[in-house]
Amino acid sequence: MKEKTKEFLKKNLIGFVLGVVSAWTISVIAATYFPSNEVSYDNSESGLSSTTVKGAIDELYKTCTAEKVDIGGIEVPVVDDGDGLYEDPYTDGRYIYKGADPNNYITFNNEEAGWRIISKEADGTYKILRNKKDPIISLAWDGVDNVAVDEAVNYIPRNDVENPYCIQRACNVWCAMDGEISNGIKSGNVKKDSTGNIYLNTEYYNDLDSSSKDNIVFHSWNVGPFLKNQTLEEQIESEKSWQCNGNVGMISASDFLLQNSNVQSCGSLSLNNENAEICADTGWMDTFSGGSIMPQNWWWTINAFVNSNDSEYDTAELIGVVKGSALFYDIGTPRTLFGDMLIEARPAVFIDSSITLKGNGTQSDPYTIE
Repeated sequence: MKEKTKEFLKKNLIGFVLGVVSAWTISVIAATYFPSNEVSYDNSESGLSSTTVKGAIDELYKTCTAEKVDIGGIEVPVVDDGDGLYEDPYTDGRYIYKGADPNNYITFNNEEAGWRIISKEADGTYKILRNKKDPIISLAWDGVDNVAVDEAVNYIPRNDVENPYCIQRACNVWCAMDGEISNGIKSGNVKKDSTGNIYLNTEYYNDLDSSSKDNIVFHSWNVGPFLKNQTLEEQIESEKSWQCNGNVGMISASDFLLQNSNVQSCGSLSLNNENAEICADTGWMDTFSGGSIMPQNWWWTINAFVNSNDSEYDTAELIGVVKGSALFYDIGTPRTLFGDMLIEARPAVFIDSSITLKGNGTQSDPYTIE
């Protein structure tokens, strides 16, 4: 037994020493012959982002030593800067794609590179977002003017209950709720789903191809309200306060903030609004554009918005929206919208944890489900 232990230590120590010597040798050679960070490197076929020799060496070292996460059977390194897959600091076991253009493209519903992976959830499912502008899906979140809803699904005011939460033209709760709910200012009952929810989970879902539907997981969605001055951690907890179940939904407001790699300037609702132009360079969700019937290219989140400092608007009727590169909340030029306004909807779904992927996640070679 002692002889086997000695042999094991001998082999592994030799390997360790050789590894250290090799790394030191490469460093010396690189420092001697490539002393400048500006020695160029052709990265056109390597898949690396670096364009200098030193940068390529550093990038390869970081990739080889990084923690890796299984994404559909493909080992993807976890990063802590730039574009890529990050550990979610607010949810244990969850990983999120951040940055200007990470390799998170996926073909789904026969739309090549038409969707992108938002996250690998703690339960192993993958949350993906439709990222295709042709055709644009125009949708009222809730209300009488929802032309995208089949004519047979007529809008029914959601205030015909005892102690109604909703009393205005549209209601900012995604689904019917068991028992009384509160947004921190107003409380009441909601007993019907929003018309946007009905459309996405009936007509839109039914039109998906059969293989895509087979991969979709009926899942819970965090649809609770967010407030103007919350930290991101507080906002996430607030979103979790209301839960809806369904096959199809939309992004949460926190999904939009978390996809930005510039946490210092864009890591909360207030920072994102103050630094919208800066945030445009470090987040991938705003790359979708074109076709909006609204000139500002707005699109819905799944969350209600509560402006506690503004008594002019009913806190049960405003919805969080994305406008370009920012998650807006101010009312004046409306940035937070009434639910019956018709703007873009970008469906999101959760797909099964057991899927197997091929491809490298780039736009030219997106992930595909085998």
